[in-house]
Amino acid sequence: MLNTIYKAIKQQLTDNDTASKLKGIEWYNVQYDSTIANTPRIFIEFPEPLNFEAISREARRSKIRIRLHVVSQAITENDGTIPDTVGDEHEDVALWAQGVVDGFTPADGSCQRITFNTWQHWHKYRGWMVTFLEFDAKKML
Repeated sequence: MLNTIYKAIKQQLTDNDTASKLKGIEWYNVQYDSTIANTPRIFIEFPEPLNFEAISREARRSKIRIRLHVVSQAITENDGTIPDTVGDEHEDVALWAQGVVDGFTPADGSCQRITFNTWQHWHKYRGWMVTFLEFDAKKML
């Protein structure tokens, strides 16, 4: 039920990655807790259950929460600090991804227009810089 939406978002990011910003786009499965060879990467997660409500006798609708994890390796200096350039590059990728996905409507009708609503940034998580971008959409049955 969510795989078609995942594939549509992945294709939207891939089609718009003309500068080869990304080293990979994957379905989120706690990958940055393990070794990732190349960054930046984006992981696509659907963190909430789909709760369908009847809107007519024949139709049901559910809100979908979509979370993109923008992940970059946070290489530190000898004194343990992260250079500003690392943060700048990471945020540039996150802003780019937000702009590419915000307002996107999958052509296959898998969900309605995807709308950006939340930005949360972890400055460093076990050697990774992670930014969560959250979007909402609606899925019809």
